[in-house]
Amino acid sequence: MNINANKPHDEFFKAALGRKALAIAYLRAFLPKEIVHKLKLAELKLSNSSFITAKLKKVFSDIVYTCPYGDAEKEILLTFLLEHKSNPEKYPHLQLLRYQLEIWESHIQQNEPIKPVMPIVFYHGKKKWNQKPFEEYFALPDEGLRKYIPGFEYHLTDLSTL
Repeated sequence: MNINANKPHDEFFKAALGRKALAIAYLRAFLPKEIVHKLKLAELKLSNSSFITAKLKKVFSDIVYTCPYGDAEKEILLTFLLEHKSNPEKYPHLQLLRYQLEIWESHIQQNEPIKPVMPIVFYHGKKKWNQKPFEEYFALPDEGLRKYIPGFEYHLTDLSTL
């Protein structure tokens, strides 16, 4: 294996989570049980696609899997994202939303149906990552405006706590 000395975390991350057995073990151990129960993990497939733009490349590396989900077996994307910064991102939802939009725009360009994207962020910095809902970043003057703010979550694995 050719290791890039400038990005050892990136190389390790891709080598480890690029292995289906390790990805499945992680998903079983860390995702909410109600989600894992609906994933058809035996059919998990590593995608050759990366949706990291030049702007996001400084922030993330990604590994993308597709997996059937639920009884209807619709596919979802499970995206493993390695956070490259040593300090937590102040507005991670904005970066994740850009990433999700890249995926959905790619599907549209390829005349494919858009699929749900579950972002899984791995953070390896020293400072604590304060995860909060996207809507908490806004000082809403009225609750009626809340419906105009996108609502989504991401799964965080803070490696500094393990």
